Amino acid sequence: MEKSTIKMFDLETYRTLTEYNGDILFEWDLETDRFFVTPNWFDIFGYIPSSYHFSDELEKKAMIHPDDIHLFKEYIETIHYNQHDLANRKLYSKLELRFRNVYHQYIWCKLRLATAFSSRNLPYKISGMITDIDFDKKHRETLLDQAQKDLLTGLYNKVTTHTLIEDYLHSSPTTNKHALMIIDIDGFKAINDNFGHLFGDAVICDLATSIKKNFPDSDIVGRVGGDEFVVLVKNVTKGEWLRNKALALNIALRRSYITDQKEYKISGSIGIAIYPIHCEKFNDLFKAADQALYYAKETGKDKYVIYYPQLPKVEYRNPRTNSEDNLSQGKKSFHDNLTEYIFKLLYSSVDSTATIKIILEVLGKRFNVSRAFIYERSTDGNHYSIAFQWCNQNISPIEHSLKILAADKVEKLYAQLNQQNMLNCSNVNMLNANQREFFEIENIQAFLHCRIIDSGIPKGCIGFDECTSPRNWTVEEIDILTFISEMLTTFLLKKNAVKKTKEIEANLVNILHHVDAWLYVVDKYTYDVLFVNKKLNATIGQNGGKVKCYQVFHNSETPCSDCPMKDISLSSRHSVKEFYDNAKNIWVKMNASRINWNDSSDACLIQVDDISAQKQLEFLPMN
Repeated sequence: MEKSTIKMFDLETYRTLTEYNGDILFEWDLETDRFFVTPNWFDIFGYIPSSYHFSDELEKKAMIHPDDIHLFKEYIETIHYNQHDLANRKLYSKLELRFRNVYHQYIWCKLRLATAFSSRNLPYKISGMITDIDFDKKHRETLLDQAQKDLLTGLYNKVTTHTLIEDYLHSSPTTNKHALMIIDIDGFKAINDNFGHLFGDAVICDLATSIKKNFPDSDIVGRVGGDEFVVLVKNVTKGEWLRNKALALNIALRRSYITDQKEYKISGSIGIAIYPIHCEKFNDLFKAADQALYYAKETGKDKYVIYYPQLPKVEYRNPRTNSEDNLSQGKKSFHDNLTEYIFKLLYSSVDSTATIKIILEVLGKRFNVSRAFIYERSTDGNHYSIAFQWCNQNISPIEHSLKILAADKVEKLYAQLNQQNMLNCSNVNMLNANQREFFEIENIQAFLHCRIIDSGIPKGCIGFDECTSPRNWTVEEIDILTFISEMLTTFLLKKNAVKKTKEIEANLVNILHHVDAWLYVVDKYTYDVLFVNKKLNATIGQNGGKVKCYQVFHNSETPCSDCPMKDISLSSRHSVKEFYDNAKNIWVKMNASRINWNDSSDACLIQVDDISAQKQLEFLPMN
């Protein structure tokens, strides 16, 4: 049999093939600390690393993501101290790391590493291949995240929460103590019923953020029902610490929303059971915490109860349904679709004031700023004043000198900073003394403000303040703030127009009540009496209710033949009639004018004057 011949690829052919596939080849000489890489590194990362002192560049320029660098360091330690493959004088490994590109973004890559050893069993060269796996990696993580997370809040969903807690408890030594908390929101149904489900979604996301912020990332936090959350607090060492944590959570979950002059309050009731003191299995632990939750709900709500075997049983039952397992299906993530949710929330709101307040709260917590606020410009245009404001924990609200701002000073500030409609400052210390004093009064370290503009005229602004330290504002924060300011322009202007119209109507009604004449407003086509002023009401004794003008004034069942409203048309908006009222034995003059009344243009204001004395003078003989 003829032997087969094996042809070896030369290095240049191999390099060409790998580059064509998009892979990067590299070699790191450990003795000289020089790094060599194929040119297609630039295609992926936008720069070429220095070939000298590579280990220094690797550290100083954070070429590998801080969360991944330990994997690379472990490999380096392995080849120096655990040379277990010395027979072949090489050590091979595969790693998945994130490398920084020129825009300071990190890209997931797969590394195939091979180390060559000298005759003295010392590593002297690392060769390898880098493959861009960023798209596939992020796609897999997105799918996994969607499978594990509650889409609305971003917390773990019910199934994942239970699985993670069960697995953790199963592997945990019984010498360690962990607390299972079940949190149920008190009064949430009234929020949904009176403010709408979109507003309810925003409230749930706000509450979820507050719960998550009260626990470290190592704890397991999930949403297991419409308004129910579960937390596994790991490694609890002191009972007093756990009680303080539960009390702080009670305080953090208190909210109140006002509509139609009625206040709706929500809070959180918490049931707690401790592993392994109360139970060692997850299902039993959950039942114990659930019993404590029932007791908290039944005995006043807005508090926490820690389970104990003698805890009285109560009749309250948490209304869990099977549908809660799929509570997030068909919903988009509130945080991932923030602008869309805010848009829908604004234009479906039952109460605009409560809606804007919760939007500011959601934005403030989402971006973890010190304050989120809205200034509105006065009608005369002379000043700006705080209309809405949200403050983070331990941050004081805007007061004193910045609560009301002179409009000319605001315009001057925009001009000085050479920014038209957006003020973006990452560090107030970079401003000059005159500009800085504007913000130092309120201890503002950084700010991002966007003006609300109508037909080129500033009407207000929405903004974030950071009072803890300087801060670089991200592209996402700037884009969302700009978008929301555009939405609020239309929304606030409409809101102010409605408010102004109501004020005008209130003033008009007040004036009509004080006119020394009989005045009433009638629907031109239905003859319904829409308004009667005080003087006329005192005469006829009208007690309210819908009546026809000819019924109440003329005791008739049909419209008057000489009704002055019949002479009013599109071309003639005013009519005057004089006639003798047989019922009252007086001469009267009726002035009828078409007016707008409560959004209707088909109304008439009618003034009735007693002109009997004037008529008597007309018939007196002339001397």
